[in-house]
Amino acid sequence: DHRDLHLSIRRQRQMCIRDSMNRYFKAAGGDRKFQLYASYAIECALPSYDMLKYSGSKLAAAGVYIAMRAFHTGSWNHVMEAHTRLSEADVFQCACDMAELMRKAPTASLTAVYKKYSGEKFMKIAAVPVPSDIRIS
Repeated sequence: DHRDLHLSIRRQRQMCIRDSMNRYFKAAGGDRKFQLYASYAIECALPSYDMLKYSGSKLAAAGVYIAMRAFHTGSWNHVMEAHTRLSEADVFQCACDMAELMRKAPTASLTAVYKKYSGEKFMKIAAVPVPSDIRIS
């Protein structure tokens, strides 16, 4: 059935993102707040039809990239390139699109992700500003 296929594809995409995120977190050396922020960035992107053009691994890389910029935890260097197989230029457009969704999250029609990451359980990570230099020019 069409619905079952859609759910199966969605589950596979989420597993790909989760697996990639875990590898990229290790490479970036981020702490719990860093990981929550990257996860928040990715979850802001998941409901967006426009973000389907990006692979799960690129979404994971973009979330980590945004967190690195937000928390000033280094740069997209040869270690990140080796783990992601993506250059900073490869990740930047996806990160810009994701950052824009993060900026819109508080007033978007679907606010569940924003509300989730605004709570104590998630260290109110949604309040951390999106890096202003990650935007579409």
